[in-house]
Amino acid sequence: MRNARLRYLVLVSFPLVLLGCAGGARQAFQSASDAGTIEAYQQFASLYPDDPLAKEAGERIIAIEFENAQREATVEAYGAFVSRHPSSPWTEKAITAMFDLELEDIKSHGPGNRFVLPFNVGDGFRTEATFENGAMSGGDFQWGAGATGHMIAGDGSTFVFAGTNSFPETAGPFQMGSMKAYLPGGLVGTVFTASASSPLVFVLVRPHGLVHLYGRGTVTLSNGESVDVTYQRNAGHE
Repeated sequence: MRNARLRYLVLVSFPLVLLGCAGGARQAFQSASDAGTIEAYQQFASLYPDDPLAKEAGERIIAIEFENAQREATVEAYGAFVSRHPSSPWTEKAITAMFDLELEDIKSHGPGNRFVLPFNVGDGFRTEATFENGAMSGGDFQWGAGATGHMIAGDGSTFVFAGTNSFPETAGPFQMGSMKAYLPGGLVGTVFTASASSPLVFVLVRPHGLVHLYGRGTVTLSNGESVDVTYQRNAGHE
Protein backbone atom coordinates (compact mmCIF):
# COMPACT_ATOMS: atom_id res chain seq x y z
CA MET A 1 0.00 0.00 0.00
CA ARG A 2 2.84 2.37 0.90
CA ASN A 3 4.64 1.65 -2.39
CA ALA A 4 1.48 2.35 -4.35
CA ARG A 5 1.03 5.65 -2.52
CA LEU A 6 4.64 6.61 -3.24
CA ARG A 7 4.18 5.81 -6.92
CA TYR A 8 1.04 7.94 -6.93
CA LEU A 9 2.84 10.85 -5.27
CA VAL A 10 5.72 10.60 -7.75
CA LEU A 11 3.35 10.52 -10.76
CA VAL A 12 1.42 13.51 -9.45
CA SER A 13 4.46 15.52 -8.39
CA PHE A 14 6.43 15.11 -11.64
CA PRO A 15 3.97 17.04 -13.88
CA LEU A 16 3.68 19.69 -11.18
CA VAL A 17 7.47 20.12 -11.32
CA LEU A 18 7.27 20.48 -15.08
CA LEU A 19 4.52 23.05 -14.76
CA GLY A 20 6.60 24.92 -12.21
CA CYS A 21 9.59 25.00 -14.59
CA ALA A 22 7.46 26.19 -17.46
CA GLY A 23 5.95 28.87 -15.30
CA GLY A 24 9.41 29.92 -14.19
CA ALA A 25 10.56 30.22 -17.80
CA ARG A 26 7.56 32.32 -18.74
CA GLN A 27 8.08 34.57 -15.76
CA ALA A 28 11.79 34.90 -16.51
CA PHE A 29 11.06 35.69 -20.15
CA GLN A 30 8.59 38.38 -19.10
CA SER A 31 11.25 39.88 -16.85
CA ALA A 32 13.70 39.88 -19.77
CA SER A 33 11.07 41.52 -21.97
CA ASP A 34 10.44 44.19 -19.35
CA ALA A 35 14.17 44.92 -19.23
CA GLY A 36 14.37 44.90 -23.03
CA THR A 37 18.15 44.52 -23.16
CA ILE A 38 20.49 42.13 -24.93
CA GLU A 39 21.99 41.09 -21.60
CA ALA A 40 18.57 40.21 -20.15
CA TYR A 41 17.64 38.01 -23.11
CA GLN A 42 21.08 36.38 -23.10
CA GLN A 43 20.68 35.55 -19.43
CA PHE A 44 17.28 34.01 -20.11
CA ALA A 45 18.65 31.91 -22.96
CA SER A 46 21.49 30.64 -20.80
CA LEU A 47 19.10 29.69 -17.99
CA TYR A 48 16.48 28.08 -20.24
CA PRO A 49 18.34 26.95 -23.40
CA ASP A 50 15.80 24.21 -24.18
CA ASP A 51 12.67 26.27 -23.63
CA PRO A 52 10.74 27.27 -26.78
CA LEU A 53 11.01 30.89 -25.67
CA ALA A 54 14.81 30.71 -26.02
CA LYS A 55 14.42 31.00 -29.79
CA GLU A 56 12.29 34.13 -29.42
CA ALA A 57 14.88 35.54 -27.03
CA GLY A 58 17.53 35.04 -29.71
CA GLU A 59 15.37 36.78 -32.30
CA ARG A 60 14.83 39.72 -29.99
CA ILE A 61 18.58 39.99 -29.41
CA ILE A 62 19.13 40.28 -33.16
CA ALA A 63 16.37 42.90 -33.43
CA ILE A 64 17.97 44.98 -30.68
CA GLU A 65 21.37 44.71 -32.37
CA PHE A 66 19.85 46.03 -35.60
CA GLU A 67 18.21 48.90 -33.72
CA ASN A 68 21.60 49.71 -32.20
CA ALA A 69 23.18 49.72 -35.67
CA GLN A 70 20.44 52.05 -36.90
CA ARG A 71 21.01 54.34 -33.95
CA GLU A 72 24.76 54.48 -34.66
CA ALA A 73 24.13 54.76 -38.43
CA THR A 74 27.68 54.02 -39.58
CA VAL A 75 29.11 51.64 -42.16
CA GLU A 76 31.07 49.92 -39.41
CA ALA A 77 27.97 49.30 -37.29
CA TYR A 78 25.92 47.92 -40.18
CA GLY A 79 28.89 45.89 -41.43
CA ALA A 80 29.39 44.30 -38.02
CA PHE A 81 25.69 43.43 -37.88
CA VAL A 82 25.79 41.81 -41.34
CA SER A 83 28.90 39.82 -40.39
CA ARG A 84 27.22 38.48 -37.27
CA HIS A 85 23.83 37.85 -38.89
CA PRO A 86 24.22 37.21 -42.66
CA SER A 87 20.69 35.83 -43.05
CA SER A 88 18.50 37.61 -40.50
CA PRO A 89 15.22 39.36 -41.37
CA TRP A 90 17.06 42.70 -41.03
CA THR A 91 20.21 41.85 -42.99
CA GLU A 92 18.98 43.20 -46.33
CA LYS A 93 18.02 46.51 -44.73
CA ALA A 94 21.44 46.71 -43.09
CA ILE A 95 23.19 46.07 -46.42
CA THR A 96 21.08 48.73 -48.14
CA ALA A 97 21.83 51.27 -45.41
CA MET A 98 25.52 50.41 -45.54
CA PHE A 99 25.58 50.84 -49.32
CA ASP A 100 23.85 54.24 -49.12
CA LEU A 101 26.37 55.44 -46.55
CA GLU A 102 29.30 54.20 -48.65
CA LEU A 103 27.96 55.94 -51.74
CA GLU A 104 27.46 59.22 -49.91
CA ASP A 105 30.95 58.95 -48.44
CA ILE A 106 32.52 58.45 -51.90
CA LYS A 107 30.56 61.40 -53.28
CA SER A 108 31.64 63.64 -50.41
CA HIS A 109 35.27 62.58 -50.00
CA GLY A 110 36.13 60.84 -53.26
CA PRO A 111 37.09 57.18 -53.71
CA GLY A 112 40.25 57.43 -51.60
CA ASN A 113 42.57 54.57 -52.51
CA ARG A 114 39.79 52.34 -53.76
CA PHE A 115 40.32 50.88 -57.19
CA VAL A 116 38.56 52.99 -59.83
CA LEU A 117 37.94 52.04 -63.45
CA PRO A 118 37.67 55.52 -65.01
CA PHE A 119 35.79 56.34 -68.16
CA ASN A 120 33.74 59.23 -69.40
CA VAL A 121 30.17 58.19 -68.70
CA GLY A 122 28.68 61.49 -69.87
CA ASP A 123 24.99 62.19 -70.04
CA GLY A 124 24.51 59.37 -72.52
CA PHE A 125 25.58 56.56 -70.19
CA ARG A 126 22.78 54.05 -70.23
CA THR A 127 22.64 50.45 -69.17
CA GLU A 128 20.25 47.56 -68.79
CA ALA A 129 22.51 44.54 -68.81
CA THR A 130 23.40 41.41 -66.86
CA PHE A 131 26.71 39.59 -66.98
CA GLU A 132 27.04 36.01 -65.86
CA ASN A 133 29.61 33.23 -66.19
CA GLY A 134 31.93 35.19 -68.42
CA ALA A 135 29.37 36.21 -71.02
CA MET A 136 26.68 38.78 -71.60
CA SER A 137 23.26 37.25 -71.19
CA GLY A 138 19.86 38.79 -71.69
CA GLY A 139 18.94 42.42 -71.20
CA ASP A 140 19.91 45.39 -73.33
CA PHE A 141 22.58 47.97 -72.70
CA GLN A 142 23.90 51.04 -74.45
CA TRP A 143 26.45 53.75 -73.77
CA GLY A 144 26.58 56.91 -75.82
CA ALA A 145 24.54 59.88 -76.92
CA GLY A 146 21.26 59.45 -78.70
CA ALA A 147 20.26 56.21 -76.98
CA THR A 148 16.56 55.63 -76.63
CA GLY A 149 14.42 53.12 -74.83
CA HIS A 150 16.98 52.37 -72.14
CA MET A 151 17.21 52.94 -68.43
CA ILE A 152 19.58 55.75 -67.52
CA ALA A 153 22.32 54.61 -65.15
CA GLY A 154 23.10 57.31 -62.65
CA ASP A 155 25.13 57.54 -59.50
CA GLY A 156 24.59 54.46 -57.38
CA SER A 157 24.10 52.01 -60.25
CA THR A 158 25.75 48.80 -59.13
CA PHE A 159 27.70 46.19 -61.05
CA VAL A 160 28.18 42.77 -59.43
CA PHE A 161 30.71 40.35 -60.88
CA ALA A 162 30.75 36.72 -59.71
CA GLY A 163 33.30 34.36 -61.20
CA THR A 164 34.94 35.62 -64.39
CA ASN A 165 33.25 38.27 -66.51
CA SER A 166 34.81 39.45 -69.77
CA PHE A 167 33.84 42.53 -71.73
CA PRO A 168 34.24 42.45 -75.52
CA GLU A 169 37.45 43.61 -77.19
CA THR A 170 35.62 46.28 -79.15
CA ALA A 171 33.34 49.16 -78.18
CA GLY A 172 30.72 48.03 -80.64
CA PRO A 173 28.13 48.74 -81.78
CA PHE A 174 26.56 45.42 -80.83
CA GLN A 175 23.16 44.44 -82.09
CA MET A 176 20.86 43.61 -79.21
CA GLY A 177 17.57 42.68 -80.80
CA SER A 178 16.34 45.84 -82.51
CA MET A 179 18.77 48.08 -80.60
CA LYS A 180 22.47 48.86 -80.79
CA ALA A 181 24.76 48.73 -77.81
CA TYR A 182 28.09 50.44 -77.13
CA LEU A 183 30.71 49.99 -74.43
CA PRO A 184 32.58 52.92 -72.91
CA GLY A 185 36.31 52.80 -73.57
CA GLY A 186 37.25 51.94 -70.01
CA LEU A 187 35.33 48.65 -70.16
CA VAL A 188 36.51 47.44 -73.56
CA GLY A 189 38.53 44.25 -73.13
CA THR A 190 38.35 44.39 -69.34
CA VAL A 191 38.07 41.15 -67.37
CA PHE A 192 36.68 40.99 -63.82
CA THR A 193 37.60 37.87 -61.84
CA ALA A 194 36.05 37.59 -58.39
CA SER A 195 37.09 35.23 -55.62
CA ALA A 196 34.78 32.27 -55.09
CA SER A 197 33.51 33.56 -51.73
CA SER A 198 33.39 37.31 -52.37
CA PRO A 199 31.87 38.74 -55.59
CA LEU A 200 33.24 42.06 -56.81
CA VAL A 201 30.81 44.94 -56.37
CA PHE A 202 31.34 48.27 -58.12
CA VAL A 203 29.28 51.43 -57.97
CA LEU A 204 29.01 54.12 -60.64
CA VAL A 205 29.97 57.51 -59.25
CA ARG A 206 30.32 60.51 -61.53
CA PRO A 207 32.80 61.80 -62.53
CA HIS A 208 35.10 59.01 -61.34
CA GLY A 209 33.65 55.98 -63.13
CA LEU A 210 33.26 52.51 -61.61
CA VAL A 211 34.46 52.55 -58.00
CA HIS A 212 35.22 49.32 -56.18
CA LEU A 213 32.91 48.91 -53.22
CA TYR A 214 33.09 45.36 -51.86
CA GLY A 215 34.60 41.99 -52.60
CA ARG A 216 37.96 40.56 -53.60
CA GLY A 217 39.46 39.54 -56.90
CA THR A 218 41.40 40.88 -59.87
CA VAL A 219 40.67 43.26 -62.72
CA THR A 220 42.62 42.72 -65.93
CA LEU A 221 42.74 45.84 -68.07
CA SER A 222 42.76 45.91 -71.86
CA ASN A 223 46.54 46.49 -71.86
CA GLY A 224 47.07 43.23 -69.97
CA GLU A 225 47.77 44.82 -66.60
CA SER A 226 46.25 42.85 -63.74
CA VAL A 227 45.17 44.66 -60.57
CA ASP A 228 44.43 42.92 -57.27
CA VAL A 229 41.29 44.41 -55.77
CA THR A 230 40.44 44.15 -52.08
CA TYR A 231 37.85 46.06 -50.09
CA GLN A 232 39.33 48.59 -47.66
CA ARG A 233 36.93 50.79 -45.73
CA ASN A 234 37.63 54.50 -46.36
CA ALA A 235 41.34 53.78 -46.55
CA GLY A 236 42.11 56.99 -48.42
CA HIS A 237 40.67 59.65 -46.17
CA GLU A 238 40.43 58.55 -42.58
